[in-house]
Order: sequence, then C-alpha cells, then structure tokens
Amino acid sequence: MVDTESFEKFEHIGAMLSKILFFSDLLAGVPLTRPEDVFGPALPILSTSHSTPSMSHSDGTISHSHSESTPSGEEGIEERDADGCLCSTKLPLPVIDDLTKLTPSFRESLERIAQEPRAKPRLNPDALDAILMELCKGRYITLRCLAELVARQSNPLRNNYLTRMVRDRSLSLAFPATPKHERQAYCTTASLPPESPR
Repeated sequence: MVDTESFEKFEHIGAMLSKILFFSDLLAGVPLTRPEDVFGPALPILSTSHSTPSMSHSDGTISHSHSESTPSGEEGIEERDADGCLCSTKLPLPVIDDLTKLTPSFRESLERIAQEPRAKPRLNPDALDAILMELCKGRYITLRCLAELVARQSNPLRNNYLTRMVRDRSLSLAFPATPKHERQAYCTTASLPPESPR
C-alpha cells in the first residue's frame, strides 16, 4: 500500500525541483519554450464535434493548413513535415499534435506500434514502457495523442508511466517549465540533438 502523504511530499518535491531547474536555465541564459510558443494561445473548446478546416490534399499528402493559433511558421499557417507532424523553429524535433493531420501511412505505422496496448486493457508495465519509447522516438508526441494511440486515459498514463520515464531521463519534455500542461509533448532523450536542453 502506498503512503499517500509520502507520495504527496514526493510530488511537491518534484514540482519544486522542476521550478529550480526552470529558473536555473533562465539564469544560465537558456531560453525555455512554452506550449504557446509552438501551438499558439489555447482556444476555447466550443464543441467536441467541431473541427477546424484544413488544406489537406485528397491524395493523403499534407502541406499546411490555416490556423489562427499556431505561430510555428508564418502568421496563421502551420508548417508540417511529409508525415503531417507540426514543425516549429522553437523545438528541435517535429511534433505529433493531431493524429487526424498525419498521413494515413504514418498514422497506421504508429497504430501498429501501439497495437498491443490498444488490444489489451492490462499490459505488463515494461512492455508499455517499450511501446511508449518507440512511439516517442525521433519526434515529440503530445500526451493526448499518446493516450489515444495506446488507448489509455491521459492522466493515468502521465502519472503512472510518463512522469517516471521523464524522471529517469529516458523521455524528455518539450516544455519542461510546465510538466503538467495539457499540450505537453514527449520524446526519447536519445532523439534530442546534443545541444538541446534535456
């Protein structure tokens, strides 16, 4: 049985350490990227069935789509790579932020990686760790997209897996100053260029 008081103290210490690291990076002159720098300001959610129109091509290729909330490229235009990942000059790797904007073949490859947790509600934690590492290799992927791919709820996935994997440095945060931000994204630490903050 887990001692909840000790767990709460541990979480508090982790939050304090995160803030210390944030301010030490600021003092060292390392600019930290915020989610708003990549995705733009959070927009109010009007309806879960509402979708933003995009400039996707019928042949499955995606070049860019219009969006008022993404400052990653030109004003109002999202820059996306050949797979449909968001590209930002603020981050060293592309970001999977919306599974619907990925090319069908790339999305299918991610779903194949996540096939086992999608089929099994209970999975060996080491097996899920390995799958999460594979999904986060070479790119950032948002918590929402990870949760959808592995068919898990976002908060338990973050609390039971991702936080531990960040703590042991197998995964890195896109936005270390706001570890619990709803648009947080994760990548394998080994994927980051050597000069990137870890």
